[in-house]
Amino acid sequence: MGLVQAFINQIGREAARDVYRSGKKKFAAVVDPVLPAFTNQEILEEIEQFELTSSVETTLRNLSNLVERAENTEVNNFDWEEIFIELDNKIEFCREEYASIANPRIEALDKKNEVNFRAKKEEHINFITSLINNQNRQLQGDRKNSKLFAIVCSCLGISPLVLGEKVAKSVLFLVTIMIVTLCLYFGIQFLNHPEKYIQNAQVGQAQAFRLAKSGAYFLFILGGILYALMVLSSLKQFKKIRENQLKNNSLRIHLESYLKAYK
Repeated sequence: MGLVQAFINQIGREAARDVYRSGKKKFAAVVDPVLPAFTNQEILEEIEQFELTSSVETTLRNLSNLVERAENTEVNNFDWEEIFIELDNKIEFCREEYASIANPRIEALDKKNEVNFRAKKEEHINFITSLINNQNRQLQGDRKNSKLFAIVCSCLGISPLVLGEKVAKSVLFLVTIMIVTLCLYFGIQFLNHPEKYIQNAQVGQAQAFRLAKSGAYFLFILGGILYALMVLSSLKQFKKIRENQLKNNSLRIHLESYLKAYK
C-alpha cells in the first residue's frame, strides 16, 4: 500500500468523515458552490480514467502529469482527499504492474504524492480554522437578546434601532407609533367627550352618540391592528436573529469536532 493511502486511512480521518457526514448540510452552507473547489471533479475523473499504455515511459509520464496537476487541488471543500486516494491507487497499480522493472520514478511519484497530500492537508486545516474563527467573530459580534428584552423592544417599537436595521424601517415604526397614538387619543376622546365632535352633526343626538362610539371603536381597532403588525414584525426579526445565532453556533461546534477528529 502506498504512503498516502496508509496516511489518510488512519482513524482520525475516518472520524472526521463521520463528523462531516453528520453535518453535511451545515458544511455546505459555508462553501460557496461557485468557488474553484468544485472544479476538482475534472481532475478526479481524469485520474479515475487513467490506464496503462503500451509504453512504460508514456504511462509514467501521464501519471506524473496527474501528480503535478494534483498540486493545484482546491481544499476549501470536504472531498479533496479523494484525488490523492485515487492517485495513490494508480501509483500502487503501476508499481505492481511494473514490479519486474526497477523504476525509481514510481517511488519518486509516490513520495511526491505524499508530500503534496501533506501540504494540502495543512491548507485544508487552515481553511477549516478560518471558518471557525469567522463563526466565532460572528457569534461575538451578535447581541444575545433575552426573550423579555425582545418583547419590551418590540412593544416600544425601538427594535429597528436596537438591531441596527435600515433607517427606513426605523422611520416606518416611528410613523406607526404616531398613528397608533393618535388613534388611541381620538378614540378615548370620542368615548369620553363625544359632545365636542357631534355639535354640528345633522342627525339626532342619540344617533350622533352612537356614531361617536362607533368611530372610537374603529380607531381602537385600526390602532390595534397597526400596533400588532409592528410588534409581530419585531418579534419575527428577533426570532430570525436568534435562529441564525443557534445555526452559527451549531455549525461552529461541527467544524470544531471535524477539525479535532481530522487532526
